[in-house]
Formats: sequence, C-alpha cells, structure tokens
Amino acid sequence: MLPVPPTPPQTEPVHWTTFTRGDLGALIEALQHTAASGDTGSYGYGIEVIVESPTLGRWDRLLARPGHGLDRDRAHIAVTDGRGRCGYPVHIRLYTTHGPAAGRHLDRRSGWATSNTAGQAILMMKARAASGVYDAVELATGTVNALADLYGREPAGDWRFRVDRGVVRT
Repeated sequence: MLPVPPTPPQTEPVHWTTFTRGDLGALIEALQHTAASGDTGSYGYGIEVIVESPTLGRWDRLLARPGHGLDRDRAHIAVTDGRGRCGYPVHIRLYTTHGPAAGRHLDRRSGWATSNTAGQAILMMKARAASGVYDAVELATGTVNALADLYGREPAGDWRFRVDRGVVRT
C-alpha cells in the first residue's frame, strides 16, 4: 500500500479554489487551461489538478484505514505529462479512507475504469468517455462523482481544487 504523498515544499503559497458539486465551472476551466498550457511543471514530470472532497465526518475519519491521516479524500488528476501533452487515458490517483479498495466502491461510468495498481487506487477516463478532443467537463464530473461515491451520504460542505506544478512521479 502506497503512503499518501507528502506535500512538497512550496516556493509560493498554495491557493485552493472552492466550488460546489452543483457548479463545476471553475474546476472545468482550470482543467481546460492546464491541458492547453503544454506545461511540463516545475520538475518536468507534468502537472496535476488535485480535487478534495468536503471535510470528512467524524465517523469517516474514525473508520479510516490506519495511517490515512487526512481529513478529506482527494484525487490527483494527471493533466499533462513530462512533455506537456494531455491525452487519454487520463489517470487519477485516489487517496481516500478506503485505501486501495476505493475502486470497488465507485459507480461505474461509461468509458471509465478502476484499478488497484501496486496498492494504489487508480481511476482512469478513457477516450470513449469523452465527447471531444479533451473533455474537461466529463473529467471534472467523473472525478467529483467518484469522490462523492465514497461517502455514505451526499457530501456536505465546500469542495476544493488546486493546480500542482510541483509533481514528482517515480
């Protein structure tokens, strides 16, 4: 089981953008802008958009797998690669209270797949799920819905996201 990655040292402050599940406009715009940027990130490994669910309830945190250590479930969307390209399949690493078994708790969307690779829950959006060249709407909707599926009830509170240029992939 892979540990939750530590937050790398930031040279600039981390800015989270909040949104509601009913209004994904800001997240969609960030995904489109990042995909079109051709940016390889600070270390040449690409750029990710990190999406976090609302704060987990007390019981969710108490029942979390040992060592979870987070108060929100999150998804890391690999938007660009080391060459600044975006394409399909889009890989989304899940860090959740369910650990590597998170994929078993997700409702299947057409054109999406789940995997447990080396102890890490992975969600993948394949090209057939997209309605265009780079479908940021489906990517945002599928990612947020996947995180919401892990709750026992409808998540209450603000969702948030940020663009991470300091990605290091091994």
